[in-house]
Amino acid sequence: MWCRGLTNRVAWLGMGCMLAGVGWLTWTWVPWWGAHGFGPRLVRQALSVAADSAATAGRPGADRRAGSAAGVEPQWTAAPGLSVATGQLLGGLYLPALHLTVPLVEGTDSDNLWAAAGHLTASAQPGQPGTCVVAAHNATWFRHLDELPVGTDVVVWTAAGAWRYRVSGHQVVTAGSPLSNTALPSLVLETCYPLNALSLTPNRYLVTAVWAGPASPADLTAAGASQLPPGGWVSSAGADAYYAQLPATLAGPSLTAVVSSLPLAALHYAGQPAAGFEQSARPLAAVHALTQLWAAWLQANSQRDTTALAAFSRAGQGASGNAGPEPAGGSSAAGQTGAASGMGSTPTPLWGVPLSQVTYTQGLTVTLTVNGHQLQQVAGELALRVHGQVWRVLLTAGVAADGALSFKNVTVTALPG
Repeated sequence: MWCRGLTNRVAWLGMGCMLAGVGWLTWTWVPWWGAHGFGPRLVRQALSVAADSAATAGRPGADRRAGSAAGVEPQWTAAPGLSVATGQLLGGLYLPALHLTVPLVEGTDSDNLWAAAGHLTASAQPGQPGTCVVAAHNATWFRHLDELPVGTDVVVWTAAGAWRYRVSGHQVVTAGSPLSNTALPSLVLETCYPLNALSLTPNRYLVTAVWAGPASPADLTAAGASQLPPGGWVSSAGADAYYAQLPATLAGPSLTAVVSSLPLAALHYAGQPAAGFEQSARPLAAVHALTQLWAAWLQANSQRDTTALAAFSRAGQGASGNAGPEPAGGSSAAGQTGAASGMGSTPTPLWGVPLSQVTYTQGLTVTLTVNGHQLQQVAGELALRVHGQVWRVLLTAGVAADGALSFKNVTVTALPG
C-alpha cells in the first residue's frame, strides 16, 4: 500500500532559501514626505532630484533627460495604497530579459514564497514612494536573477496600476545589511546567494531598479497580466508536481523529523531544462520528494524493516525496468568498508543503526535531469558518519508519468579517513 506522504512544507522549507518577515535586512528610512521640517516646497525639490536620477540611472550614453524612448522625462503620480491580506495576490512581476512572469503575493512567509514572489510587507508597495522589496526563492523564480542585464526593464502591476522599473545594479550583501528608502518608487529584487543554494545562506543577492514610468498595454500583454489579476489567492502551480512513492507505514511525524534533520546543499541541472521549468515551483517539489524518499529509506534501515525495503526494491524495479534481489535483513553491516547497495541483497552500513547515531558531514546536493519541461531523473549525493566512519551516499530516483518518484538505487561507499 502506497501513499503520497507529503509532509508539512513548513517543516522542510529551509530548502530554496527563503526570507520570512523583515529580519533579513535593516531599513534605513528616509522620511522625505513632510517629516522633520519637510514642507511642500522641499518635497517637490526632493522629487525633482529623484526623478532626474531615476530617468538616467542604468542608461550610459542616453539623453540625461530621457526616461522614455521619446526622450521625455517620466512623470509620476503616487499610486494609492492597497489593502491586501497576507497571502493574497497583489499582482505580478514581468522580467522580459529572462522571459519570466511571476505571481506577486503580499508577504514573504514560507507558503507565500512556495507559490510566488512575495512583497515584503514593511516596504513600499509598487508605484508608491519608497523602496519596494520583492523576495523569491533562488532555487525557483529567481534562479537566474544574476542574468538580468542593467538597463532592462521590470514590469510590475497591481490593482493600483502598472509600472516599469529600470535595472540599475546588482550586488551581493550580507544578511542584515542596511537598505535605504528612496523618494521616488524604486524596486529591489532579493534572493539568497549563491543562487543554486538549497538552504538559508548568510548572503543575499540584490537587483536594484529605479522607476521608469508607467507600463504600456503592450507590456502587460507580453507579461500575460490578464492571467494574474490582482486580488484573490494564487495557487501553488507545480508545487505538487512530484511526490515520493512511500510505503504507507513510513509516512507520518517520524518521517517529518528525519526530513527536517537533513541538511541541504545545492541544486544542479543536467539535460536541457526549459527556463519555465527552472523558474517555477517544480524544482523544489522534486527536491522535496527526494528528501522524503531518503528519510523513509534511512528509517527503514534503522528499524530493520525488511517489508518496507522490499517495497522500495519493487518500486525501483518499476522505475528502472531492472529486477533486483530482495534487500537482506538481519545482522548490522556498520563495520564494513566497501560499497553497499541499499536496493540489493547486501546490507548497508546503516542497518539497525539508531537515527540518533547518524550525523551528516555533507549536505544533500541534488541534480535534476530535465529535458524541456519533462523531469526524467532525480539524483542526490550526501555524506554521513556512522560509528566513526564516513560514508558517501548516492541516490537515484526515477519519475513516473504521474509525478511519483521512486528509488532506482541507493549506493553507500566508505570514504578514506
